[in-house]
Amino acid sequence: MNANTTPTETKGDKHGGSQTLVRGLMIVEAVASGRGSLSEIAETAGLARSTAYRLASTLVEQGYLSVAPRDNSGGGYRLGPKFIRLSQQAINS
Repeated sequence: MNANTTPTETKGDKHGGSQTLVRGLMIVEAVASGRGSLSEIAETAGLARSTAYRLASTLVEQGYLSVAPRDNSGGGYRLGPKFIRLSQQAINS
């Protein structure tokens, strides 16, 4: 670690924050842009499918994403109720 590196920064962490957080946000952005399948999300975010699945599952557990049932629309991930509520709060404040 050098004088310009904070204790929370790790080697290869170009964003100055948690790599996991950045990856989670990349997944949210992929879903928000219409990519709902796990394959599409992983490809858009540049992640392995297993990593994308693990992060997306955590986002579902926390309410930031939801899983649409597999029907004629194909199912997949959608923005969840918590994310939508926070977005509305930001718009209204």
